[in-house]
Amino acid sequence: MKIFFTSLFPHFVRLREIQMSEYDAEMYESYSSRVRRQVQSLRVILDSLQARGKERVWLRNQTSGELDDGKLIEGLTGERAIYKKRGEEDPEVRTVESLSLKKVDFIGVMRLVYQVI
Repeated sequence: MKIFFTSLFPHFVRLREIQMSEYDAEMYESYSSRVRRQVQSLRVILDSLQARGKERVWLRNQTSGELDDGKLIEGLTGERAIYKKRGEEDPEVRTVESLSLKKVDFIGVMRLVYQVI
């Protein structure tokens, strides 16, 4: 009998699993439908930020690679790390600027969601 019930009413079974009443599910759906487009655009924004974080950047202060024009004087004084290479930035090395930009983007998106609700 349980297999019959679960195959006919999987929605109700799932609501019971997550301990949500049908009224709660209807309320959730009403709120969710209002912000569905904004959530989708937020996903696109976050995906683009994540992709931007994986872009190749100039890694400075290298001992081999292309000569860094900003380090010419240091090269004349005997410094060895005057080269730069293209590569992926180490994920632990985050600048305050990029973190604050993400914070500003997140705050802007949250304002947009708040205005819709």
